[in-house]
Amino acid sequence: VAALASQTRAGWVGLAAAVIVALPAAWGALRDRRWVVAVSAAVAVGVFVLTPVGGRVISAFDFEDGTARGRLDEWQVGVTVLANHPLGGVGFEGYRIAFSEGVDADYEQRYTRQVMPDRTHSGALDVGVTTGAPGMLVYLTAMTWLTWLAVLAVRRREPWLAGLAAGIVGYLVQQQFLFPVAEVDPVFWLFAGVLVAATSTGRRVNLPFPRWLWLIPLSLASAALVAGTLDIAADHRTRNALDATSVGDHVAALVAADDAVALRPDSIRYGFIAATVAAGPKTVDGHAAALARLDAALDLSPSDPILRAEHASVRLERARLARDPAELGAALAEWEALVADDPHHARYRLELGVAHAVSGDDTSAEDSWLAAADLAPRSTAPLTNLAVLYLETGRLQDAAAMIEAVRLIDPEAVVLSELETRLGATE
Repeated sequence: VAALASQTRAGWVGLAAAVIVALPAAWGALRDRRWVVAVSAAVAVGVFVLTPVGGRVISAFDFEDGTARGRLDEWQVGVTVLANHPLGGVGFEGYRIAFSEGVDADYEQRYTRQVMPDRTHSGALDVGVTTGAPGMLVYLTAMTWLTWLAVLAVRRREPWLAGLAAGIVGYLVQQQFLFPVAEVDPVFWLFAGVLVAATSTGRRVNLPFPRWLWLIPLSLASAALVAGTLDIAADHRTRNALDATSVGDHVAALVAADDAVALRPDSIRYGFIAATVAAGPKTVDGHAAALARLDAALDLSPSDPILRAEHASVRLERARLARDPAELGAALAEWEALVADDPHHARYRLELGVAHAVSGDDTSAEDSWLAAADLAPRSTAPLTNLAVLYLETGRLQDAAAMIEAVRLIDPEAVVLSELETRLGATE
């Protein structure tokens, strides 16, 4: 029931693989209980026809649209990133930084990047982009070896061992449509160790290890315990900051957010949240405080695209409020650098257009917004900006065309009435 209700097709594929592996061990029992097979088949057909499960299964074979197409496109991006970093990979948590290397205009137009992907949704490929092709080869070798041991284990007809083997194969298969999960994988590897020990036929050798070596895993476990405890405390501080923000208590919110950063200064997440809280009042001083916190986070991860975009956005807003030409030039340079690194990112093009408009360069602003509109065909933001630009520069026919384009995308857009009023007043 849990597997079906989750509608996770990767899990269903894993279960199917587990059934196939376990079938030789269960065949005798099923043959003597054919009514169980018949009832199970009838229930499966009913579930397929009468519930959303059937449509979910069928959609897995729709490679022109939907999540199946999305998964294939995600893998294509991952393969491109791996090809660019074949030996050492991009490192742990480095995929979101290198992700733009595999993105083209078609991907951006179809999916956008409102949510930044940080995993490749394939176990082998995820290990590959993280550690490089050598790490991927080791991973695939281990997976193949464990699968072979599982087949050998099932042949022994020991129920507990056959079940363990089937579960291991099922997890390995489903992982190829998702990715390794830190909360689950340690349990899997413990069971994998049991499988290896249970199927071992060779001579066992006791290796003499100095007792002090136990200090290494003990130290790592202790560090993980401390970090996890501090994470929980920092999360509570973050919750307090958000609660204080919601009631307008900016001082308390900023104190709580900074406390979270102090507890985990090695985590860019808390620095990002603290910067967001600092910028909340939308004042020059508030944006300056936000920039300071983002600078500290960027010291930890200078190439992180989310931090860089937030820094450029806050800097541009501060420049607008302060009417500071030097700061405006710096913000414009940041957005230009982001576009140069990721030319197919619609938001970067949109924000670069805003920076050009604030600096008085209408031609460059128009070019940036047209590019953003092409990369984000379902967004009204670049079209709205273009409509305003055309109204302000007297290009009324172009403004009318942009307003109509906004209407086609979102007939209920709030901005439509304002734009139409301005157009009518200008005419």
